[in-house]
Parts: sequence; structure tokens; C-alpha cells
Amino acid sequence: GGESKKIIESSQSGICTETGDENQLASSIMKLFSLEKKAIEQMGINGRNFYEKHFNKEKLLDKMDAYFT
Repeated sequence: GGESKKIIESSQSGICTETGDENQLASSIMKLFSLEKKAIEQMGINGRNFYEKHFNKEKLLDKMDAYFT
């Protein structure tokens, strides 16, 4: 589990595996290799969009300002 897994899955920006499960890791790597380039690029776009929406420094500072004022 964990917060990283939630972010990756909700943003559709990658594939997660359970810690210590080398078979699942190998399977996930093979899945990535089998994806079309466009699907992999979309994962990157999704990750960037999630970052911009949720972790952008300026937006976080604006949220803090709103909270404390």
C-alpha cells in the first residue's frame, strides 16, 4: 500500500508492485515493455498533470496563505 501507490494508481502514471515480490516486479516490467509508446507517454503526462495540480509550489503556498489568513 502506501501513499505513493495511491498517487500512482489514482493519477494513472505508472505501475506499482508489492515490496519484495520479485515475480510481480518482473511481470510489471514486462507489462511496461509491452505497452505502446503512446501509453507510456500518457503515463508521464498524467504524472506531470497530477504534480501540477497537487504539488506545485505556488499552489501549495496559495493554499497555506488561504489557510492562515
